[in-house]
Amino acid sequence: MILRDSSYGEGDAFVVSGSRQSGVYWLMDSGMNTDSYRNYSGNFPNPDAIQEFSVQKTNFSAEYGNAMGAVVNVVTRSGTNQFHGSAFEFVRNAVFNARNFFAARRDSLKRNQFGATLGGPIRRDKLFFFASYQGTRLRSDPGLTRQFLPTAAMRRGDFSSVTRAITDPQTRQPFPGNQIPASRLSSVTQAFLKYLPDPGTPTGERFVGIPVKNNLNEFTARGDYYLGRHRLMARYFRNKLTRPFGGNVNDLASMYAADAGLSRQPYMQLTGSDVFTISPQWLNDFTFAYRGRRTFNDWRAVKLPINFRDAGVRGIAVKDPPSVYINVSGGFLARPGWNYDKQDYDLHWSNTTTWMQGAHELKFGAEVLRSSNKIRNDFRTMGLFNFTGGITGNAMADFMLGEVYQFDQGGGEYKDLYGARWGFFVQDNWRLTANFTLNLGLRWDPMIPFHDSLGRTQCFRPGARSTRFPNAPAGYLNAGDPGCPEGGFESYPWQVAPRFGFAWRPGGGRSVVRGGFGLFWDPQFTILYNGFVNAAPFSPQITRYGVRFEDPYAGTENPFPAGFAPFVPPADSKFVTPLGTWGSFAHDYRPSYQQMVNLTLERELMLNLIVRASYVANLGRHLSVTDDVNYARYAPGATTGNIQQRRPYQDFTRVFVSTSDTTSSYHGFQLSVERRVAENFSVELNYTISKSIDESSSDQSPQYASQSVPLNRNLNRGLSDFDLPQRLVISHVWALPKLTKHSAWMRQVLGSWQFTGITTVRSGYPFSVGSGAVRALSGINSDFADLIGNPYLDPNRPRAELIAQYFNTSAFTLAALGTFGTSPRNLLRGPGAVNFDLGFMKRFALAEGWRLEFRTELFNAFNKPNFGSPYAAVNVANRFGRIESAGDPRILQFALKLLF
Repeated sequence: MILRDSSYGEGDAFVVSGSRQSGVYWLMDSGMNTDSYRNYSGNFPNPDAIQEFSVQKTNFSAEYGNAMGAVVNVVTRSGTNQFHGSAFEFVRNAVFNARNFFAARRDSLKRNQFGATLGGPIRRDKLFFFASYQGTRLRSDPGLTRQFLPTAAMRRGDFSSVTRAITDPQTRQPFPGNQIPASRLSSVTQAFLKYLPDPGTPTGERFVGIPVKNNLNEFTARGDYYLGRHRLMARYFRNKLTRPFGGNVNDLASMYAADAGLSRQPYMQLTGSDVFTISPQWLNDFTFAYRGRRTFNDWRAVKLPINFRDAGVRGIAVKDPPSVYINVSGGFLARPGWNYDKQDYDLHWSNTTTWMQGAHELKFGAEVLRSSNKIRNDFRTMGLFNFTGGITGNAMADFMLGEVYQFDQGGGEYKDLYGARWGFFVQDNWRLTANFTLNLGLRWDPMIPFHDSLGRTQCFRPGARSTRFPNAPAGYLNAGDPGCPEGGFESYPWQVAPRFGFAWRPGGGRSVVRGGFGLFWDPQFTILYNGFVNAAPFSPQITRYGVRFEDPYAGTENPFPAGFAPFVPPADSKFVTPLGTWGSFAHDYRPSYQQMVNLTLERELMLNLIVRASYVANLGRHLSVTDDVNYARYAPGATTGNIQQRRPYQDFTRVFVSTSDTTSSYHGFQLSVERRVAENFSVELNYTISKSIDESSSDQSPQYASQSVPLNRNLNRGLSDFDLPQRLVISHVWALPKLTKHSAWMRQVLGSWQFTGITTVRSGYPFSVGSGAVRALSGINSDFADLIGNPYLDPNRPRAELIAQYFNTSAFTLAALGTFGTSPRNLLRGPGAVNFDLGFMKRFALAEGWRLEFRTELFNAFNKPNFGSPYAAVNVANRFGRIESAGDPRILQFALKLLF
């Protein structure tokens, strides 16, 4: 299991045995706690509120669906006949920490986590309660965001320090000496330079901090009631994260990811259950759960000193409060923020009935999940200006000249989705003999698409005409039109998932052989619809190429002449073509699934030594991927300015179509060794060697991404983004002697310490090498580089050389004009990592039943720098091949905990 991604405020994502990041189903007390927006984890209580957790992976029973990789169930604590509780505080402070390898200073980290728990009886043997609170206060300013701003010379038009020739967009010849005449510098750029400070370095490089000020409060309350043959449980969990605005409005580039002023993120999950013992043979387990999250970034109180209209951009609509978005590839991104409000809610019902009869344990049941997702997002309303180097060959020169490669503006992003998932299963655990058990299961999860309450889902069907909006161009259909289902694709009722497993204990019982096969379907989640519901006439979008900063709408009709479109448009709405970025499910879209096979041999070699070896295979089929089917085809005379004229469908710009025709394969050998050396020492080793291959490694929303090489699966096939050939994890627990024969002060101070550790060694993640500059002139903007030599260098070189040039940069060059590049996807692999986490714990006995626990924990205890992958865009020569990031340095944590 590999942590690969974490979306701020949206839970964690894990990759399990080759499944995608959305492949884990998260439960809390058996009630759904999965973020239905991305299918990531929901929030969970602090460890003192958790009794246990279980992970079922590789081949779990038919009782569980909604996942292709694993099912995780977190069980909260309950009260007992005795009162018990704790009070605690965990502290991290920059004083005790090391400096990140690339940081100029130490992070100002201050984190305090404090709280308490209490549980006990209300009525002995019948009614119990448990409650928990934790507060987290985090203050951090790591200063690790690397930027390149225009140098003092560049602000005057002097690019003589740049080795590659700067091309004059008017003559298509190099500027003499890379000197841009002052008269050619953009007046809009000059206005913004007042709020992009000169870093005073030769290259314009600087590191800025993104201040973090998080305040998080969480509450958990649980009650358990034993009523005859019923065991009733109700549990309420809530947390709320607030983050005040902390950006500097006079330094626009430093505000990147400060994200929209005040942020409030409340989260709630509650679960109720009834376990009913009907008879000694019959058991019924009913669970109800509710989960809700809101992410609200409030930009209204932030006042920028400049916006596009004030800077002199003509014809651009500005929504109050105004924001800006300026992206200079390889340089900086000025993206202060905007209003954003996302709400998603889920209701979950499940019922499982168990019948135990002779050698059979038969389970059957059903679950229903109703989800809704509502978004009000001002993204794109401010206008997005992207300077890529596609005009002059240098992104910063494009910016100084005001030559915009791509300009986008939209009426906002709105969505009101609702939908349901249904699941039915039967599972028989059949004990054929005393040492052989069969697990046979069948699950049915019909796929029913989500619907938008206003019918905003669109479909791209070339040549078809809309009856709902007659003025729409040919190819545009909307929910309700013939040929465009309400959810964008047809329901798929054939999601049947067989599950098979066995366990055999041959001989004297010291060995166990387990194996299984299962088919697992990928659940739908709502982010996939983001690009399908944000189009004219509900929310017009426009995309233009090769425009001037001063007048991006020159020569075309502005769809926002007086502001932004009405929320509910009339049937005779006007369409301004070409339509901007547009998304659709393919007409034959179908759900994804994986076939999982595993075989495990477990053997107790000697007393307290267990070895487990497994082979795991995972084959993905009909996996979702996005293509721009309307990319501009290259022809002689192609330029940035005629991208639109070279598209097959002239009334559209980018048309992102989500298809389900890609595959994946994962093969892995997993070894686990558990050894209890003595009563006071145990060690566990887990080692995995594996390989994962695919054409795309995530479910993509058409709003965000397209295949680098469109409509060509073979050229996109390569190592998965999350592929790790080898991973080793060793953990140990060592309880030091109690010193019972020594004096009281020695027993209290030196005795009974516990020493723990986790050592992780892994390979690096693969990465691709891109051109950086736009060479295919397709409008996709993610070309690979051309491979012209051996890209590999000696990995055992001195560290300074590895950082300066991780791979052979001379083996790559810009892709040939009109091509997508010849360098394979994920050709190279980044640095591996070695990490040691250590912990020391001591419990002091106080009064009877009372204990004080002291902890010291060291993360990356030996402060080993674990480097990230290098910068891999050919056209940014001063960064190409350089390693520019490293993982966390050594961080110390101290804790005191009172237990009773």
